[in-house]
Amino acid sequence: MQRIKKQLCFVCAAILLLGAAAPWILYGVRKKNAASVPAFDPPAAQKTEEFGSYPQSAVTDPALLQALNGLDLAWVSYGYYSGDVLFGSAEQTDCMRYADVEWNGTRYRAVTASDYRPYCCHLPHEATRQDARLEPGEVYWFRYDPIRWIVLDAQTGLMMSEHVLDCGAFCNIVYVNDPHGTAARGKIQSKEYYSDPQQTVYATDYPASDVRKWLNGPFAETAFTDAEQSRLLRTRLDNRAADRRWKKYDAESCEDRVFLLSYSDVINPAYGFSPQPEKPDPLRVAYPTDYALLQGCWAQEDPVAPGAAWWWLRTPSDHSNANCDVSFYGTPSKFAAILPYFPDFTDSGYRPAIRIRTDT
Repeated sequence: MQRIKKQLCFVCAAILLLGAAAPWILYGVRKKNAASVPAFDPPAAQKTEEFGSYPQSAVTDPALLQALNGLDLAWVSYGYYSGDVLFGSAEQTDCMRYADVEWNGTRYRAVTASDYRPYCCHLPHEATRQDARLEPGEVYWFRYDPIRWIVLDAQTGLMMSEHVLDCGAFCNIVYVNDPHGTAARGKIQSKEYYSDPQQTVYATDYPASDVRKWLNGPFAETAFTDAEQSRLLRTRLDNRAADRRWKKYDAESCEDRVFLLSYSDVINPAYGFSPQPEKPDPLRVAYPTDYALLQGCWAQEDPVAPGAAWWWLRTPSDHSNANCDVSFYGTPSKFAAILPYFPDFTDSGYRPAIRIRTDT
């Protein structure tokens, strides 16, 4: 799987050099009229707003670190998952823990780990994304900073986080009707993938996803005060697959206060995005916080978009082994054959979206 991801980076870089003359290289066979997209002039600047707070910036001041390390901490397990390589083997572990405190009027979060978080829930613990960032047994501190949101639609109050705030799986346990483990040995699209052991719900189903539970549970409770939560509006979410050809993967609509954007959202010029998915778009490029990096977020090493991260969309792709997402370069994809993530990969970023009441 690591080889697949590395190869993908080279492919994306080559496509950027070729430019608009050959966008079909990334997306396979496309209709001849796909290039006839209306001209798009991105907005000069996107309005931003601060709302809520979340652990983001690493604490580096020696005196402050000494004071924080002297506090009594109540550690809580993240409950991250790991497995034995085969799908369906993932189980919760106590490999990483956190503790929140307030010191001199500012909130901080401590993070420690006894082992590395696997970059994929069905794999054993390994240092793939954290070896240069985290030393098991050490304590790392992060300041709660205001969350900066990019306003996509001022009339409806729709906003997305400016940064990748965290990272994790779309669903923590993926099941596949594959008793001989062929999917884990490279025959990826020969099977269907599910989020339940009865194999009735596709792994790309957003209403049943673990990221949905996290966004509206732990994240919302951590990021927003009670008063702020009262300003969050419920939003009706369309969870159909990215193309009508793949309607077998459609998920039911749902209503949430915190959610992931959809594939159609991130190619909507009304929100300020380029309508061309194959065109790199600065508004779609996202950078992870210090905290997200320590959690194992995969940050780009390529000089084209140094430090940028992949981030999840809620939309099913053309196969149950991958959800749509947005690449380092700000290009969303809806084809599983070129997506680097199974739904239980943990190193893809969370970039939440919300709608808030503006009459308060």
